[in-house]
This record gives sequence, structure tokens and C-alpha cells, in this order.
Amino acid sequence: MASSPNKRRRVQTRLDADGDDVAAANGLPASSPSKKNRNRIRRTRDDPNSAAGSIYSHLSGITDHFGMRNDVMFCGINPGVMSATSGHHFAHRSNHFYPSLHLAGLTQERMWPEQDATFPSLTPFSFGLTNLAGRPTAEGSELMPSELIDGVPRLVAKICEWKPRAVCFVGKGISEAFVRGLRLSDAIPSVHPKHRYSVKMADDTDATSCPKLCLQIPSSVLRTWSAPAVDTSLFQREDDEKKPDSSPQLSNCAGSASPAKGRRVYSKGNSKDDSGYGIMPVCVPHSLADTDSNSVATLGADDVTFFFVCPSSSARVTTHFLDDKARVLSSLRVLVEHLQMQSQKRSAPEAIPSPASAPVKKEAQDQVPKSTTTAVHFDVVCIDQLSIRT
Repeated sequence: MASSPNKRRRVQTRLDADGDDVAAANGLPASSPSKKNRNRIRRTRDDPNSAAGSIYSHLSGITDHFGMRNDVMFCGINPGVMSATSGHHFAHRSNHFYPSLHLAGLTQERMWPEQDATFPSLTPFSFGLTNLAGRPTAEGSELMPSELIDGVPRLVAKICEWKPRAVCFVGKGISEAFVRGLRLSDAIPSVHPKHRYSVKMADDTDATSCPKLCLQIPSSVLRTWSAPAVDTSLFQREDDEKKPDSSPQLSNCAGSASPAKGRRVYSKGNSKDDSGYGIMPVCVPHSLADTDSNSVATLGADDVTFFFVCPSSSARVTTHFLDDKARVLSSLRVLVEHLQMQSQKRSAPEAIPSPASAPVKKEAQDQVPKSTTTAVHFDVVCIDQLSIRT
């Protein structure tokens, strides 16, 4: 008859103890404590308004770094303990933020947390640094949901003041909290993102009455509402040895579940599912007067701020490693380069061809590479719903 689980556990404990005694008698080291299971600390909500107060009350927030019309304003969820202690953004030594920027080609050299104050003046791309919530915690999950919602109007106010080309949320959860805050304020249509982002925005023009802006975006830029094709041959599966000829059939539709059985084992170099990352179908105008339907038609890429989502830079993220995060950020670089080019075309005077100039041959015109763009419809955020005054 099979023994009970408690009895088996007592027997195993006794055997482990006897084994350590035998090892000690023979001059051998005892069993390594590192092999024992280590339970991770389960953190709960840290309510600063409770009677006990916040356990992080001794920490203060960190300073934002902005410059007028920066190329990208990076937005984290809130300062970590290391960042609040040192006074620098993304300061933990294991954080992938600074190395991923360099690998993506956004910075010319590998930057360090102590250099974050120089980000607004970097070239060829300048950056701003801020957070959705200002209160430091060890993990973003310890924040109260209301703290993230309250941070949405403050972030929009910073956007209207500094007018960056794009805002990059460093983590998918930050973008979800931002969209939730916009919906609660009726600043954008209250449509669930799962149903809205799973279709082409060009076919969704009559879904809501929110003003929309249609602009050309490079086709190579990732989009949050459409998942790119995934190279399934690079996935490692635990049942490959049992079924060497089988390969998982992954759907290219965002949000659809894979019919293949077996757990995916992510490793370095494997393709990842990038659905939910990339440019968002939302933009913020730089002026309160640009939110009506008549003014939206005259808006250009320089008159609004776009939003981009990249994976969290935390080293605890296992679905995207450092090279994968750099790959997603390289898509942001393509977007910023496109916006810079559009700004230069808009500000440069239109060249008038001279009658004496030699005509360009058709063969030479065909050799000039043309960047492929896609028409994308963006929901224009109604700033007046957020009580923002610019």
C-alpha cells in the first residue's frame, strides 16, 4: 500500500540528514544549500495612505530630464529602489535599458545611469526621461492602480509642454495603464484594445466618433495591433525529441492562441512574439485647439506626439532578452528617423527646378530606393477631457 505524502516527506528528510552525516564522516562536503528551492518574495500593494504607511516613505522620486522637441521621451512605470537611492533613471546594474539603446543604434556609445542628465542634448537622437508614477517601489506591481491612472494627465501635460516626437513606454503594462486612463477620461473611445487592435485601423474609421489622423508610417515599424510573422523553426520545444518532425503552427493574428502543444522554451536568439509592441494607434496633439475634427485634418507629424511600446528593460523579463529588446528598439529608431525626415521636408523651402538643369534619366530614378510606407489612422486624444491647459 502506498505511503502518505507526509510520511514520504519525513522519510526523505531523514535520508537527507543521514546522507549529510555520512558525507561529513568521510570528509566530503554536505549537500549544497543552493539546490534547495528558494521562494521568491511575494510583494503586495504598498498603500501609502494606510495606517502603517509606505515602507518606501524614506525614498524620494527622481528628477525628470527633458528638452524641447526631443526625439523620444522614455517613460518608465515608476522609480525603483536603486534609482531612487542613486537619483538616476534605470540605475540597477542588471537593467537592460542603456545597453539596449546602444545595440539598437539609438545612442552612439554605451551610456550609463550617471549620464542620464545628458540625454536631452544627445545627437543624432535626443531623449527625455520620466515615469508614469513618481513614488518609488521595489516593483511596479506594488503601486496602487489609482497612482497609474492619476499619472496619465500629468504625462499628457509634459507632452504638451515639451512636444517630443514620440513617447516610448518601457513595458507593455505602462501602455495599458495609459490607455485605461485615457478611456476613463473619455479622451479616446472606450473600445477594448483586444477588439480594436486586432483589425486594420484603416478599416475602422467609422467605429467611433473620435477625431482621427491618417499619416504614412514606414511599413517596417512594428505595430501594437498586428503581430509579425514568427519564424517557428527557431522555437525550441520540450517535446522535440519525441516528435522530431512536428513543428508548431503559429498564427500571425494578434491575440490568437497557438494550436501547437508543448511549452515554448525561450532562449537567446529565438524569435519572439512581438504582438503588443510597436507604435500605438494613438497620438496627442501639441495644442488644445487641434482636437476638433476640422483642425485634425491639417495636422502633420510635427504637430502630434506618437506612442511606442517596447519590452520592459528589467532583466527579469524572460520572453525578450537583451538582443530582442534591442531589435524592438531598432524599430523605434526607424520611426524616429522617418519623423526627422518629415520634419526636415516640412521646414525646408520647396526647390524650384531650373529650366537649364539637365533632366534626370528614368533609369537613374528607378535606381533610387523608395521607402515603403503604410497609411495608419491614429486616434487623436481629446486633451480637454483630461483638464490639460497649454
